[in-house]
Amino acid sequence: MSVVIVKNIKQEGYFADSNLNLLKKLLISVAGYTIISIVDFIMLMTHRAGFIKYANNVLYPSGVTTGLLFLAVLYVVYLVFKYGMKVQEDADSII
Repeated sequence: MSVVIVKNIKQEGYFADSNLNLLKKLLISVAGYTIISIVDFIMLMTHRAGFIKYANNVLYPSGVTTGLLFLAVLYVVYLVFKYGMKVQEDADSII
């Protein structure tokens, strides 16, 4: 997916429908991964809490935090491309 976006950008097709659709698919897949990571972390913590009630070492959810951060950055990129498409359409209609 991201290879096609890079290819379109190299051909100066920044705000194309295909880029926006690919970003949307990438956003959905990262959201799915993040949700699965959160569920996995919750299941691990509830399973672990049943055996060890007072543990000093708590598993840091690096996969969850990284997924949420990447999801937020990807969403901002998606919004920028979506807004850029509207500006591009306005510019094309004026010219």
